[in-house]
Amino acid sequence: MLHIFKNKIFLLFFVTVLLVILMAVSAGRDSKVNTFGGAVRSVISPVQGFLSLSGQKIQGFFSFFTDTKDLQKENEKLRATIKQLERDNRELKKFRDENVRLTQLLEMKKRFDDFSPIGANVIATDMGNWYNVFTIDIGTNKGIAKNQVVMNEDGLVGKILEAGPFSSKVITIIDIESAVACKVKSGDTGILRGELSLKNRGWCRMDRFDNEADISAGDSVDTSGMASVFPKDIPVGTVIEVRKVNSEQSRYAIIKPAVDFKNLGEVIVLRENNRG
Repeated sequence: MLHIFKNKIFLLFFVTVLLVILMAVSAGRDSKVNTFGGAVRSVISPVQGFLSLSGQKIQGFFSFFTDTKDLQKENEKLRATIKQLERDNRELKKFRDENVRLTQLLEMKKRFDDFSPIGANVIATDMGNWYNVFTIDIGTNKGIAKNQVVMNEDGLVGKILEAGPFSSKVITIIDIESAVACKVKSGDTGILRGELSLKNRGWCRMDRFDNEADISAGDSVDTSGMASVFPKDIPVGTVIEVRKVNSEQSRYAIIKPAVDFKNLGEVIVLRENNRG
């Protein structure tokens, strides 16, 4: 069947060409060339148009893949640029945060003219007592002594528990052996101390204030400076809750410290001015 179909096409083509030639001969001598050329063009033009269109489509087909490959390369470059910008942004944020922290530390140092502040790095923590005691990298070689106040840019950390030649241990305000005279915004005072039931949450307790004391959740807590090694007005924390002791009128407050003891990196020790 296919063979017969091909033969018919060939026969049709042959008859068409023959008719064109006969038309050219009968048209006369003067117009022979033009007529024949026009006839040939009339037959060939559709074929040329088809081939031209096909060529354009093929060219467009391959151009599509070329353009797609170029787009993929551009996308890869853009992704790499975005990743680099993200890294740069993280670095800038880290530098900005570090600058803010150092500025806060500097301002904190300026507040205590009666002391000679010195910076220190936290180098170790006591196993099982994360919130209670940690070690810093300076000691008596830098004028560090027992009971000196330790703080950071957020507020009160604690005090020196013991000082060695090149390192010292710090006891924090959350330890059950710690006691700090504090006040709330109303001016009412009490004692801040650590409590075992609150230690795992990083909180502490404030008590020994008057039954009529004006204290409520959200109040800021600062050092009072009364009969204490701690200077006045160091930020300590915030009142989370005020509780009653059983059915009695006496109360105590739950305090969330201003300092994040899980993420201590650097601290300031307030040395007395007469020390080296």
